[in-house]
Amino acid sequence: MKKTERLFKSRFISPYNANGSTNMDFCKGHAGVYIIKKKGSNDISYIGYSATNLYKTVLRHFQSWDDKRQVRISYKYKHDYVVRIIITTPARAEKLEKALIIYYKPKDNPDKLRLYAPTKGENDIYNEFEAAPVKTNWEMVECPF
Repeated sequence: MKKTERLFKSRFISPYNANGSTNMDFCKGHAGVYIIKKKGSNDISYIGYSATNLYKTVLRHFQSWDDKRQVRISYKYKHDYVVRIIITTPARAEKLEKALIIYYKPKDNPDKLRLYAPTKGENDIYNEFEAAPVKTNWEMVECPF
């Protein structure tokens, strides 16, 4: 695998801390995938990706959204959820999102789940995700891009 194709995954973290500021500055401006689940649960609620800015994309799920032209899953009680961040390239992020949706079958991704059928490629990228180490100190991580 080329250096630019490596991925880094976080542990599950709360998107906001107790004083209301975010815990995800490390993913600003990066492409990747995010996994949202309820605290204390093993059931995945939602999986998505961003080709440009994970930070903004993830936080939109925890804000109100009144634009009826755009459908988006929002979680009203932001402190009840945790998020795992996976930083990778835009092309790999799109493939990894598909592989993770096929594997986890998140309850809030029914439309995307119906579109996807598993292939050998999804199995390979899922296995790569599982093998990647979990990073807990993002300041020490050298980002590949």
